[in-house]
Amino acid sequence: MFEAIDDSEADNQLNNSSTTVQHQLNSSSTTVQHKQELKELREVEESKKKDIVEQPPEPDPETQKRNAITQQVIDYLNKQTGKGFSGKSKDARKLISGRLSEGRTLEDFKTVIDNKVEDWLNDDEMVKYLQPSTLFRPSNFEKYLNQKPVNSTEKGWFDL
Repeated sequence: MFEAIDDSEADNQLNNSSTTVQHQLNSSSTTVQHKQELKELREVEESKKKDIVEQPPEPDPETQKRNAITQQVIDYLNKQTGKGFSGKSKDARKLISGRLSEGRTLEDFKTVIDNKVEDWLNDDEMVKYLQPSTLFRPSNFEKYLNQKPVNSTEKGWFDL
C-alpha cells in the first residue's frame, strides 16, 4: 500500500510540492493584485469624469446683450422697489425677453417701473404687484408704458 521512500526523495517531492504551491500563490496573488489595480484605475477614471463639468457653449452676442439688459431691468426694479428679484428667474427672463423681441428698450422698462412705483409703492394693497410677472406681462406693459405719471407737471388742454 505505501511505498517506502528515502529521505532525499521525500525532500525532493516536498520541495517540488512547495515550489508548485508557491507558484500558485504567487500567480493568485499577482492576479488579485492586478484586479485591485484595475479597480483603482477605474475608480480614478470615474472620479475624473465626475470632476469634468460640461460648460454650456458661449452665448451669441445678441443673447449676451439681451441677458445684460435683463439684468439691468431687474437691478433697476430692485433698486426702485427695495425688493430682491433674481435676474436668473426663468419667468422674469422670458417676460423681459419677450418685450425686447417686440422692440422695447431699457428706457421703456425703466418708464414702466417708474410709473408703477409712483402709483403703487406706498399703496399697501398694490405694492405686491411691483413684480416682473405683473409689470412685464404683454397685456400690461403697453398700458403701463403709455400711462401718464400721476404727478405729471405737463399741462394738458383741459388744464388751461
